[in-house]
Amino acid sequence: MDFSKIAYDNFFKWVHAVKELDVEGILYLYSEEATFLPTISSDFKQGKSGVRSYFKHFFKNAPVCKKIQDVVQPLSEEAYLQSGFYDFILDTKDGSLATIRARFTFVWKKEGDGMWRIIHHHSSTLPADDGID
Repeated sequence: MDFSKIAYDNFFKWVHAVKELDVEGILYLYSEEATFLPTISSDFKQGKSGVRSYFKHFFKNAPVCKKIQDVVQPLSEEAYLQSGFYDFILDTKDGSLATIRARFTFVWKKEGDGMWRIIHHHSSTLPADDGID
């Protein structure tokens, strides 16, 4: 099984739904039992209702996502972990654009209907370099 191709295709679907500001498209990619630690929220989101509430708010900033780097680690024939870095370019209140560099982890699982869905998503902004080694 080519998990690199599967991960590429699934990530492309996720980025496309973000680009299109498509809440329903995003929801389709998350499992009913998904857990989610979002990029610009301190809340721990659970289930599709948590995913919906976050993306309805997040999409107000018209985000554009660009993947910088990722690694795919198969966990089984029906699950894999994808982690790496991405940038979000967001509209700000004053009309300018802001770039948020973040790290991400997705755990994708092939569900009973044959579709790959996100069962866990963690995304957080990169910490400032504080000089600690």
